[in-house]
Amino acid sequence: DPEAAGELIAAHDPGVGSAWRRRYESWISIRTEQFFLLPAIELAEAHARHGAGTYLYRFDFRAPLWKRTIGSCHGIELGPVFGSYRHPLLRLLYGDGTSIRRLSAELDSTWLQFARHGVPSWPGGPTWSRFDDRERLTMILDSSSRAAAGTALDHRALWGGSSAVSAR
Repeated sequence: DPEAAGELIAAHDPGVGSAWRRRYESWISIRTEQFFLLPAIELAEAHARHGAGTYLYRFDFRAPLWKRTIGSCHGIELGPVFGSYRHPLLRLLYGDGTSIRRLSAELDSTWLQFARHGVPSWPGGPTWSRFDDRERLTMILDSSSRAAAGTALDHRALWGGSSAVSAR
């Protein structure tokens, strides 16, 4: 549907930068939503509907070296989760500043608490509440992590209300 495609592109236009950069950023945003964000949300919704403890997160930390090139791409959280960001080659990507060290410690604690008790958390961190259809709470993991409600609903209607998987 060309009209729907135009609306989707317009909704993802960053509004700044060269024409090429704006098209590139729109394309990245649309593909991220299609292949990662919407399927994750649909899985969380299905899981929560069955009464299971469901916790959703979005990893927004942008690697300092390539903030504009790769941003917060798929798999970028693995370095801080496993502490491998300290490896000399990965340090080039993540840096070795206070924010990455703190974020890595938070993630280490969070994943351990989740494995041990079924609830993700870290000392001094915000409360990580369950995801449900009403509040749709998502933990935004970044240099200053926080809980956010209603995450990623803005563009969902533009996908026609069908599963993101079928939109591929």
